[in-house]
Amino acid sequence: RTLLTVGEVAGIEEFLRNAAFYSPNTAKPVLRGLKLPNLEAFPDDLRGLDSVDMILLTGDFSLNTQQHTALQQWVRSGGELFVSSGRSVDRLLASRLGEWLQPLFQIAGESVGVRNLSTVQSFVDGATRLGTMFDDVPMLRMDSDQTVSIVDSLNGTVVGSQSVGGGVVTVLGLDLNESPMKNWPSLPQFYEMLILREKLTRQSVQASRSSRISNTGVSDVGTQLLAAIDATPSGGGWSTWSVMAIIIAYLLLIGPADYFLVTHILRRPQWTWVTFPLLITAAAATLYACTEQQSDLRLKELHVVDIVPEGDSEFRHVRSWMSLSTGETMRADLSADPVFPAPLTADVAETTAGDSTGTETITAENPKSAFLTWCGRPEDVYGGLYRIGGIGLGNQTYRRHSAGSAIKNTEDISSNGLTGVPLLTDGSRAFQSEWCASFPKSVIQSQLSVSGYGLLNGTFSHNLPSPVRNWILVHGNRIYRDNTNSEVAPGVVWDAASDGIYASDLKGYLNGTRIVRTLTGKRLVNRGSSQEITPYDAVSSDPFYIAAAASFYDASGGARYVGLSRSMVAALDLSDTIRLNHAVLIGSIDERATAVKSGDRTLSPNESTTIVRILLPVDRRPAKGMALTKEEQERLNNTKVDNSD
Repeated sequence: RTLLTVGEVAGIEEFLRNAAFYSPNTAKPVLRGLKLPNLEAFPDDLRGLDSVDMILLTGDFSLNTQQHTALQQWVRSGGELFVSSGRSVDRLLASRLGEWLQPLFQIAGESVGVRNLSTVQSFVDGATRLGTMFDDVPMLRMDSDQTVSIVDSLNGTVVGSQSVGGGVVTVLGLDLNESPMKNWPSLPQFYEMLILREKLTRQSVQASRSSRISNTGVSDVGTQLLAAIDATPSGGGWSTWSVMAIIIAYLLLIGPADYFLVTHILRRPQWTWVTFPLLITAAAATLYACTEQQSDLRLKELHVVDIVPEGDSEFRHVRSWMSLSTGETMRADLSADPVFPAPLTADVAETTAGDSTGTETITAENPKSAFLTWCGRPEDVYGGLYRIGGIGLGNQTYRRHSAGSAIKNTEDISSNGLTGVPLLTDGSRAFQSEWCASFPKSVIQSQLSVSGYGLLNGTFSHNLPSPVRNWILVHGNRIYRDNTNSEVAPGVVWDAASDGIYASDLKGYLNGTRIVRTLTGKRLVNRGSSQEITPYDAVSSDPFYIAAAASFYDASGGARYVGLSRSMVAALDLSDTIRLNHAVLIGSIDERATAVKSGDRTLSPNESTTIVRILLPVDRRPAKGMALTKEEQERLNNTKVDNSD
């Protein structure tokens, strides 16, 4: 994982050194640091933040419009943002970042003075004393009751978090570069608890890493995902051993067999100049005739669509993985276009009037093309991302082009497509596509709240063009299902109080936990029942099974249970989101999200699966269902109490 900081941040260097020290492999530390000199070097596009998992901002918040938009999209897409501000609260609120965070956290315009920081000290086990020298320390005040307090105090929340889309924003109400925080010897350990959520030890780092010895070539959830959509033909192709046998037979034919023919049968050794090319031609023709010719492309896809309602508007982030195979060796010019239906409004109707489909909305934040790139398996095997490069002789190359330019000369260099991609006969090549868009109208209507017991109350509905099938609803440590209906149809209101809706333990569902009766045992205490956990299936090709494992990786137990790392799909994890301000409805839908084009031709997939994840906002205040109903309120208003006595 990578942490991005801007400028000097007290204690960060020692924190990163500790992370490298406790890592089993110093070349692959549990956390890497990326330092920018100032905000002018901050990326102004979402692509520039692809390799960043966490961002820490303190003191300077003067992002320009493009940088702020990129940061917002990055957070909604699964990034984790940390903001530190105490004395600098006025600069924070005057920035675009402050305009975004103030309504969420209800940040007050003035800081408050605190003297007792014992709760911050106790947040870190074994920390040294954090003293204020009897001086008031400026602390940012967060008044929102939707904020989950991580570190509290008598003066209010010191560290608070909220989920924003698929990501998390954590606000620290103290300046890290001001006293007493910057002089605190335990500040690096404070970062461990704040950023990594655990104190670094050899045991904790080792436990968070994959420990499974793989005999299947799968050590990452991303590898399992790509294997599930591999478009390589399952039948009709030759195995490696078959090819090796053909090569050996061919060498015997043009070597010893040809020699025996011309010397012992024909008794004309000079005729080898005729027999040798004839044998080569005959062998090539035979192999060509035995090979089934297929000129059509074979395409398999998996789409993950995140829908984030934000009031009346909506944000969508779509990730797609494709595998392409062909029956003949060729080069292809590939691009990708968003095709997931967009919500329509009266204002949008004018924009889409010229579109015969009436489903695509082109706005400044709704791209007409998707970013397409090559995707390799996160392994150190041949063709994997982590394989050490060797001597490259005769490597095939391809280049990027501007989508929509038909691979012709163009001044547009947005680099959304690929030109001259080599495709080998009966082989496969994997690609990844990504796009995000904002819409003025949302297809989601949600009035969910959570009670003091952590149970969901309320309703939600959607207006997607297709029902969400095989769904589960997740919030906190619970999963909600319906034993009477496996789909949520468009326009149908889902109510937590409906018959058939039941809640169960999330981790038990993800781990396949079941109760087994034990009738035998030497000791009476061993008799009765016990829990059995179903091991994670690392060779499963079920897209929903893999998507659920990636979406709730930490909630299932992480590497301790799954046994696989998740470096390639880490941004898909919503384990923090479901613990904070959102519930997640995940299911499959019969809508294609991204279309792949070869030149000007849109390719039809042989198999396409779309997983939709709807991030439903949850009101963390006491459940609305506990309030008086309309009839009860009317009866109360009509009741007259006689106080004449």
